[in-house]
Amino acid sequence: MKMNIEKISQIAKQGNHEWSKLYEEYSVEPNDYIFCIPFYSNTFSLYVLKYIKQFINKNTNNKIYIIIDNDVINKAIIHCELDVQVIQLCTDRLEVLITYYNLYMFTDKLVILSPNLPLNRTAYNLVKQGLIDVEEYISVGLLKNTTFLPGPRISYVGNDPDLENFFNVKEEAENIEL
Repeated sequence: MKMNIEKISQIAKQGNHEWSKLYEEYSVEPNDYIFCIPFYSNTFSLYVLKYIKQFINKNTNNKIYIIIDNDVINKAIIHCELDVQVIQLCTDRLEVLITYYNLYMFTDKLVILSPNLPLNRTAYNLVKQGLIDVEEYISVGLLKNTTFLPGPRISYVGNDPDLENFFNVKEEAENIEL
């Protein structure tokens, strides 16, 4: 058990270093929002992009950063014309940042858009029990949009097979398994 705590503490220190580096490199201000979208599934990421625009529209005075670890999500953000600064990290760097946040929750401006991270996140159980749908979970639960307004499907017409696969996933909660 002691070894696990030491290892987690070491990873959190790396996460603290990663956070400091990002804060300095991108000149993040205290009121800026930073969203982490660790790749979970195309379906989940598509719903995130579908509802993040509502958040952006209501927070026009705040700069918004999106940290990703997936090239396809980066291309999808560009396709959706989101007014955000994208920061692409390797999965390992993103994981140490999330581990740090999981232990210290050092800001309310960092939002992790994942059904299972930080560790022990359980609100997604409401979706699995059929009490809310995945879109409402993402829009209200994760993005803190005050009202759930079902958004239109994001479409893609083009020649990029990655984006074609990303945007043409079946939009159903059953496709998102933990």
